[in-house]
Amino acid sequence: MRQLVLLVDALGWMTVERLGFLADRLTHRRKLTTVFGYSSTAIPSLLTGARPRDHGHWFLFRRARGKSPFVGAGWIDRLPGNLGTRWRVRSRLQEFWRKRANIQGYFSLYEVPLRILPELEPVEVRDTWAPGAFPEVPSLVDHLERRGKPFHVSDWRVSDATKVARALAVLEREEPEVVVLYLTEVDATQHRVGTRHDQFDAKVAATEAAIRELWDAMAARGPVGVTLFSDHGMTDITRLEDLTTALEAAGLKRGRDYGGFLDSTVARFWDVRETRRLVEALESLDWGRVLSPETLHAWGVDFPRADYGDLFFLADPGVLILPSDMGSAPLAAMHGYDPSDPTSDACLLSDRPLELEEDHITAVLPALLGRIDGNR
Repeated sequence: MRQLVLLVDALGWMTVERLGFLADRLTHRRKLTTVFGYSSTAIPSLLTGARPRDHGHWFLFRRARGKSPFVGAGWIDRLPGNLGTRWRVRSRLQEFWRKRANIQGYFSLYEVPLRILPELEPVEVRDTWAPGAFPEVPSLVDHLERRGKPFHVSDWRVSDATKVARALAVLEREEPEVVVLYLTEVDATQHRVGTRHDQFDAKVAATEAAIRELWDAMAARGPVGVTLFSDHGMTDITRLEDLTTALEAAGLKRGRDYGGFLDSTVARFWDVRETRRLVEALESLDWGRVLSPETLHAWGVDFPRADYGDLFFLADPGVLILPSDMGSAPLAAMHGYDPSDPTSDACLLSDRPLELEEDHITAVLPALLGRIDGNR
């Protein structure tokens, strides 16, 4: 039996339930808890079945500890005319550094200040969807290669429509036993318009129609099993908060009193001069919390070398840190909050029951491999 495997980015459980996504065909439906982080965390966890501290991926950038490919970025930032903030200049620098570091995975400079780039290194240097992407643990792609099954994996760099079209073309000329598609536009649409908007509902409907088309094309060639899952849900933004300004009001200046990285929902700190003073300032805010070592361990993100930071501040669901190193424009919805929040829940949908050890995204891979090996 051929297998169709679909990962739909940010297709949360709440959306699946509200819109009845493929409810007539994928009748076995489970809510899954995600990991703490973004797609850069959740997709590796889905593909490997491992927690972040075991597969190594958490955020898109980590502390370089003297091995950054961005050496020299600080000098560009000091040039007159604010060259480092110009889109054309940053775009060319991004491509230069992509080639210099031989980055095969997802990479963007976003709005990371050039002055802090020498402190950082990119995490997704290898293509997440390529064999050997995670040296410590095998991924779905590694397992498929070892089994010797003909398979097709979509190119994450192209549009969802192109992914489906290429998969249909592959079916015409080849006989893949497993077809794997990673669809991303549900995620992008929610960032733009939110989780309850006509444009978003239309995008979900279009995604459902495309899946039906591919499913029918595979079914025309014989029996097919279908498994669909997501990496996380999405939370509508209700509040914007400027963390840098809040810390400056407490007398703490970035680059002098602390270093680190400001993500959309998480602030990571290192090189802190007075930890107690920083913690007190963060704890005085009413829109987030400092994460304890116990919480980091429970979430599987307690990296032994503290590569991603020494201290972490997480915004409450619905709060967007703005500006951040990821951007200065508001978003309609975001993810990367507490995994226990209902809006963060992912989904697992299938045409027949799957046995999971727990309702968590790390349990998807073993169940999926069991289905592939069992030919069911």
